[in-house]
Amino acid sequence: MNSFRLVKVYDDTYTSTFKTLNKADIEREKVYRIKLKGLNIPLVLFKKVFKNGCNDKISTSYYISNDLDLEGNKLYKCYQKRWDVEEYHRFIKQNLSIGSSMSRTERSQSNHIILSLISYIDLERLSKSTNKNMHGLIYELVLRSNKSAYEDILKIQNLAA
Repeated sequence: MNSFRLVKVYDDTYTSTFKTLNKADIEREKVYRIKLKGLNIPLVLFKKVFKNGCNDKISTSYYISNDLDLEGNKLYKCYQKRWDVEEYHRFIKQNLSIGSSMSRTERSQSNHIILSLISYIDLERLSKSTNKNMHGLIYELVLRSNKSAYEDILKIQNLAA
């Protein structure tokens, strides 16, 4: 959630004024009951602070839910699972051409989606067995494919000559 969202934090009563998240007195790893401006339902808020291992940059994320009984770490784990699904969807759209299918019929569209999902599963297996990430594997596959196609073109040119 954006750190500039206006919230009221609940102590025994909601504070009288809305404050931006980055100016509200919110400790990390603690669950708060809040209200967002423009939304009249109670929510829970959890603040998580991360340190980037590469450059030691510190970043803060805020997680909210309308499940008032949710503990902070459970709320964070729900968002992690959701993020994994988002990454999966982005990957198959960008790398397996689901978003750019030229198919017009229902059957060809479903075939395209199914084959893309099978490709994803194969890449995932290959990634785990080789300890390489899927983007690197795709790069290697495209490189090999282009090299093979180029060699075929050279063979055809030699036959024609």
